[in-house]
Amino acid sequence: MLGAVLQWAMEPSGGHWSESMLQRVLHLIGMALLEEQQQLENIGDDDEVTFNFTLKISRPGEPPGNTPSILALLETLQCTPHLEVHKDMIRWILKVKLHLDYVCNLPYSLYACT
Repeated sequence: MLGAVLQWAMEPSGGHWSESMLQRVLHLIGMALLEEQQQLENIGDDDEVTFNFTLKISRPGEPPGNTPSILALLETLQCTPHLEVHKDMIRWILKVKLHLDYVCNLPYSLYACT
């Protein structure tokens, strides 16, 4: 559903989406990334990562649709002129995702990323 709204938002004249739908999708993505970040910060040595949203938004869609990943859609949407009011939120989401990737790839990471 998240990907569908983001795909609809790519079309400036598309009637399938509304501003509030896009705001809600961006909010949900942002909250999920913050939840994953919080889990990584609070995880112990013996704990297992149970919520890996960054992995889910990086995967492309399943056949037959073969839609781009949510991350790819966000990267495209940040350059879309008709979504100027949402660019700050989109860029923030991409920044948080980049930070999570960086933290998980540190060789001495304190976080148990998988």
